[in-house]
Amino acid sequence: MVQVKQNKILTERKVWIHSAGFSNLKGEMMNKRFRRELSDWSVILFGVLLVSFGLDFLMIPNKIVAGGFSGLATISYHLFGLPVGTVMLLLNIAVFALGYRMLGKRFAIRSIVSSVLLSVFVDAIALVMHGFGISSLTDDIFLASIYGGLACGVGIGLILAKNSSTGGTDVIAQIINHKTGYNTGKLLVAIDIAITVLAALVFGPRIAMYGIITVAVTGTVVDLVIGGRKTARFVVVITDKPDRITRRILAELNRGATLLEGTGAYTGNKRKLIICIVRRRQVMLLRRIVEEEDPNAFLTFTQASEVLGRGFYPLAEAKSS
Repeated sequence: MVQVKQNKILTERKVWIHSAGFSNLKGEMMNKRFRRELSDWSVILFGVLLVSFGLDFLMIPNKIVAGGFSGLATISYHLFGLPVGTVMLLLNIAVFALGYRMLGKRFAIRSIVSSVLLSVFVDAIALVMHGFGISSLTDDIFLASIYGGLACGVGIGLILAKNSSTGGTDVIAQIINHKTGYNTGKLLVAIDIAITVLAALVFGPRIAMYGIITVAVTGTVVDLVIGGRKTARFVVVITDKPDRITRRILAELNRGATLLEGTGAYTGNKRKLIICIVRRRQVMLLRRIVEEEDPNAFLTFTQASEVLGRGFYPLAEAKSS
């Protein structure tokens, strides 16, 4: 009877120790995730501030239109006196309402918050500038186009690197691509050209050409910030948890994946290989997904020199070119 009681006490103690250890581990994981989220949002906030600075102090007062919703808002500001941030917010609300499900919950939420912050900061900074009688940092349009593009490029790059965006024409292009399969890059170019033509009609061709310089600077800097000039990455993930990772790739990245079975040469253990191709801006999110689902996975990225097929570059167009 005494022995049975002792065994029961030992069992209860083991269960308590195991539960306490699990609780501590769970708490550490939650703290780690919280710190990571805090770090991500700090970077996003800094990126939003940089973009706001470039727009308010350099681009908007000099009528520089560099495509996107900020370009349309700049035109409406100089034509009708409408606040730039407010116009950007209204346009983004319409776009996110259409594309929320397609973008993936995590990316959509971050992008919505980022676009709202950008709109608020742009209008708030404009009010402060007006209160202090500040019009712009420089009246030299060339300098404004270069440094405005630099500030916006660094800011947008930081935002994209943390799996977010400022909405705008990028989301429109993704929605059209999702519905039709048409090349996203070409759609973005077409939209920006249309906005640039509108700027030329409103402000004249000379100012519109400075906007093209800003577009080039911004795009180059964004590429440098988030790594490389290639638009796509070929990814191989070796993991013991392929189902959970592929499920999130399909849901959050809106990308397909191929599963293969491999055998480790050293251990002889069988593991699954996930092969997929993602866009440059999706690299950080994919790394996060793999890290969260299987910290022991092996992950490799290589630059894809050319990607043909749905969601990238249509095969039919490649054959005809």
